[in-house]
Amino acid sequence: MIHLLARLLPGRPRAIDENSSWRRIVYASVGGLYEVGFASDESALLAVSESGRGLFSLATGELIARDDAPVGPNSEWFDTDQRIALGIGSLTGTWIPMVGLEGGQLNRSHGEWRVELRGAGRDESALLFHARTGDKWLVERHFSTVRSYGFSPSGRFLVLATGSTLTVLSNTDRTAPSLMRNTPT
Repeated sequence: MIHLLARLLPGRPRAIDENSSWRRIVYASVGGLYEVGFASDESALLAVSESGRGLFSLATGELIARDDAPVGPNSEWFDTDQRIALGIGSLTGTWIPMVGLEGGQLNRSHGEWRVELRGAGRDESALLFHARTGDKWLVERHFSTVRSYGFSPSGRFLVLATGSTLTVLSNTDRTAPSLMRNTPT
């Protein structure tokens, strides 16, 4: 696997924890994951799976609310045409824009950062790049089918949602110019 990455990218990508302002805050098994969406203030991430909804705190990474009502064509809490889901927990009563199986896409770049998928099948990897320095980090590899990946609207969070896992990274460098732009106050 490392040999394949070396062929794809000159210079081996570093692990996300090595000298990076990015930290993994969520790594969760979510079987049958369909869709993900950010709260408007980016305090939480809503995940929709075949077995219901889960709400993750983006401050702590914890699962803070869970609803096991299955998603289906008659779900009152999921609108496939508008790609929105009704929040739970602290987001009860709020419709959240979603991306995943039903469509939509998160931003693949923000400021000086970009995320890409490289390789194919079991050799697929998600990589994070910094444009100015040329540095690259390995976010994840050997994952199941990707549902969505990309940055939150402010660029503070990076999500990789697959059919079976949810990974969220947070950029801890709040002074970085690329993160200060478009950050909600």
